[in-house]
Amino acid sequence: MTPENEAVEDLTGRVAVVTGANSGIGLAAALEFARRGWTLTIQANHLAPFLLSNLLREPLRGGRIINTASDAHRGGTLDPDDLNSEHRKYTTLGIYGSAKQANILFAAEAARQWPDILSTSYHPGIVRTRFGRDSATYDFFYKRMPFLRTPEKGAETMIWLAEADRSAITNGAYYVDKRERRPQAKAADPHLAARLWTASLAATALTPA
Repeated sequence: MTPENEAVEDLTGRVAVVTGANSGIGLAAALEFARRGWTLTIQANHLAPFLLSNLLREPLRGGRIINTASDAHRGGTLDPDDLNSEHRKYTTLGIYGSAKQANILFAAEAARQWPDILSTSYHPGIVRTRFGRDSATYDFFYKRMPFLRTPEKGAETMIWLAEADRSAITNGAYYVDKRERRPQAKAADPHLAARLWTASLAATALTPA
């Protein structure tokens, strides 16, 4: 498989309909078409949740949006003008960290844009999941290391953010183990959050609400 940031024809703005895309050739083709608008990491971690949240804007009035971020955001170098990270050295953890910065910035900006929705982000800890299964090194780490959390433990803060009284939660904040924490400075920058929001609207072909 080619690296996800390898130069390919840009298909932004074009529509591809793939039938039988749940497995096999159809799935491979759908993934490759998707990769030629944006990298899979920024799509899966930020643009897809951003798009879904915007499409559900009205039904979500009075509700909550909870973004699964990560303390890995501290190693990110997010640039809203370069969401594909084409002008930076590609590293797996660096790209992932940037996507997690986007989660935190989106939660904070959503709180400003949509004050009627309680929007937060949280760090679940290092959890024993299928994360990293495409890399032999990471796959070994996430299967074998004894100190990793169970998925149930990783979900505790998410569940708390969904159920706790609204008065106990700060809109737009970042949480670790049910406690509000200040993220890395860049992920707490409101100007960067606003720029990301604008860039994300353009990337998903949405118009401002």
